[in-house]
Amino acid sequence: MNNFKKIIRALALTLIIVAAACGAGIAGAFLPNMREKYMDKEIRIERVDKKRNDDSEEKEQE
Repeated sequence: MNNFKKIIRALALTLIIVAAACGAGIAGAFLPNMREKYMDKEIRIERVDKKRNDDSEEKEQE
């Protein structure tokens, strides 16, 4: 009887874990779609170009 209870408990635990995994898979709890949150964000960083030595030498020669 003790062995039977252990088997039933293990099966119940397995069933609960499978049900939770199915529920999380349907709801998408592990991988929420965060992309929609940032779709309307603008880029607010201004790029600063560095002067190259080649450019300054060409201007001096002209």
